[in-house]
Amino acid sequence: MRIAIITNSTSYEPRVDLIVAFFQRNGHNVTRIESNFIHREKVIRDKPAENTIYIDTIPYKRNLSFRRLFSHYNFAKKVYKLLNAQMYDLIYVLIPANALLKFAAIYKNSNPEVKLVADVIDLWPESLPFRYFKKVWPFTLWASLRNDNLCKCDYLILECGLYQMILKKYIEKVKKSVIYWPRKVTLECPDFTGKESELNICYLGSINNIIDIDFINKLTIELNRIMKTVLHIIGDGEKKDKFLSELSAAGISYMYYGSIYDEYKKIEILSQCDYGLNIMKESVCVGVTMKSVDYMHAGLPMINNIGGDIWQLIETYTLGINCKRGPYVDIAKRIVNDRLKMRKNRCNIRLLYERFFSEEAYNRQMQKCMNELLIDK
Repeated sequence: MRIAIITNSTSYEPRVDLIVAFFQRNGHNVTRIESNFIHREKVIRDKPAENTIYIDTIPYKRNLSFRRLFSHYNFAKKVYKLLNAQMYDLIYVLIPANALLKFAAIYKNSNPEVKLVADVIDLWPESLPFRYFKKVWPFTLWASLRNDNLCKCDYLILECGLYQMILKKYIEKVKKSVIYWPRKVTLECPDFTGKESELNICYLGSINNIIDIDFINKLTIELNRIMKTVLHIIGDGEKKDKFLSELSAAGISYMYYGSIYDEYKKIEILSQCDYGLNIMKESVCVGVTMKSVDYMHAGLPMINNIGGDIWQLIETYTLGINCKRGPYVDIAKRIVNDRLKMRKNRCNIRLLYERFFSEEAYNRQMQKCMNELLIDK
């Protein structure tokens, strides 16, 4: 088959790599259709990749802005025009952008023999870090670009079970499956190398407006009162300066490494830690974070406040400690008291990663889904 894999977000390209590799191993001819705008750095890319069509994309500076939404809509229209000039047997779109599904569905209506697969990686506007405005116009219109067209898909893949529950009324009659986003690289699970005399905790990932800095600060203050606490921070983002300055003002010791792309260096830092922080604002709608998968890969227990899939996995398999806001002193006592018990569970945490979040697990689940999709072809 000729297959087009389409995304407008460079953040999703690691998942695209896995999708492309899967289809190519199965003998298919795969073309990537992507944006030429790099979201994280907000620049136009200058290094073309093989078997990739780049769409000229309207740049934007702010992550939450009407210009960004217009950029996504314009990208989707250009993709639609491109698809009409090409011939593909299967169209695989990664959502968001929501507008991409709208135009893919229009193309599907005109070409019913073409299979349409949507891979829901995030929910916009549901995952935005505010609670009330998401249920009024224009956010309802934004969500409808996705919701009204989910039923047009031949197969639907969801990044977590939480999304399947939220979208339930729109996807009841669609073939679907949850396929977690795996890490691309799997290293040997490290031994614990931390200090017994202090509590070492890692924050890994983007330091942006959806992490709950206030929660982290209040919790680390209480932890530090019980036991010397050091926060290891791997990542960067628009809220980095605020995060670090508030830690300093609270007297919390930290080590800031910036963004680390060397997997060996990253896992070396994680091996020194007792826990990994998986803390976001309560209004954010997410089932599994990439940082939580990184923690599991390293066998690292989590301090988690995110509901959905990861909350249930932690409860079922003792992957760490689930907690909600306050009283922070009680949460801190539990974290310190349970650290040795959690450390003994590191091997089981790693086994769970291999079961659900390894590349092997991803490929096994993808094969099952594609067999189901193509059984009537």
